[in-house]
Amino acid sequence: DIYRFCAETSLSFIDYNTLTEDDFVIDSDETIWIKLGRDKTDTRQRVPLNEKAMNIFKRYGSDIYSLPKMSNTKLNKYIKEIAKKAKINKYLTFHTSRKSFVDHGINELDLPESTIQAMVGWKDSRQLSRYARVKDSTIKKQFLK
Repeated sequence: DIYRFCAETSLSFIDYNTLTEDDFVIDSDETIWIKLGRDKTDTRQRVPLNEKAMNIFKRYGSDIYSLPKMSNTKLNKYIKEIAKKAKINKYLTFHTSRKSFVDHGINELDLPESTIQAMVGWKDSRQLSRYARVKDSTIKKQFLK
């Protein structure tokens, strides 16, 4: 659940583990957002909770303090165990959840780089090239509209 929640919200391990009630904002449309300052980049990260993230949040009583917490080492160990059982032959760590968010935003949701940058909390788009690869299917979909 921790990995999935962060794959849906782009939160890093440290940002997830230090979330507080103050980081959750409800807008006028009743959309729940996570809005927090990122110490690493000195920027603001803004991401609305989508349906998958909301389902996980609700599973724990819609209480930020009830979301599961554990060390990064233990979490990475569990991720590797699950990947092995699922016969996923890729090197996975918790950080791949954040990379998955960016990849999904580019290749499936067709989000502009500026939107991804705001959601992930980057100062500029240089990190984008390290986080995601544009798939051929995305190029085809966008170019041959």
